[in-house]
Amino acid sequence: MTARSAMESARELVAALQRPEAYPHAVDAAIRVAETHISWVLLTGEYAYKVKKPVKLSFLDYSTLERRHWLCEEELRLNRRLAPALYLGLSVVGGPRESPRVDGDGPPLEFAVRMRQFSPADELGNLLAAAAVTESDVAALGAGIARFHAAAAPAPEGSDYGRPETAHRVTMDNFAELRGLPESGDWRASLSALEARLSTLQHELRPLMDERRRHGRVRECHGDLHCGNVVRWDSVLTPFDGIEFDPALRF
Repeated sequence: MTARSAMESARELVAALQRPEAYPHAVDAAIRVAETHISWVLLTGEYAYKVKKPVKLSFLDYSTLERRHWLCEEELRLNRRLAPALYLGLSVVGGPRESPRVDGDGPPLEFAVRMRQFSPADELGNLLAAAAVTESDVAALGAGIARFHAAAAPAPEGSDYGRPETAHRVTMDNFAELRGLPESGDWRASLSALEARLSTLQHELRPLMDERRRHGRVRECHGDLHCGNVVRWDSVLTPFDGIEFDPALRF
């Protein structure tokens, strides 16, 4: 199956999953789909189901059903460290392709991460815009992240995670992505200046990065911690949606 036909087949499956009878529980009258460049999230009311797209990009590989299965398991493992109440489990999409069912019978057609659904209004970026965050909220978030970092697994012995050259590669990969955009010509001078500055900083900071790694300070963290990936759940600011597809981005 070509990449194009795999994507068309996946889109048809996601469309078929917008039927209420595709779920083993009650759903909202209109099931909504939130789409990113790498996944679809089916919003059913109480629960959300995240399905990975069959894509292979420079920074991730979701191209096979086996890879998507394993990376769904990884997403659960990693995000349950910070948000166990949000990440409920793995769901298998089964049944005929034209009328699939979540956790249905038959060979697996696809896998999905099953989560608690929440309102976008409760994401930290929107809470800040609404002036609905207090100093104590942010202090508690910071303390929780500090505890998480202190307990996170250190980089495995012999791995390249956290090495200066690995961190530099991850940084420089962004420039290749940016230069591939149609509008990148407008940014050419700025991109070159920023790339040169970051290369200089990487050279200057290499001894410090080596020292941090020797002392076990390179750990398996979140990888994408920004306001859009923090939600108020049960009155607590809770990080979610950490990176599962590239360990070098979270270590």
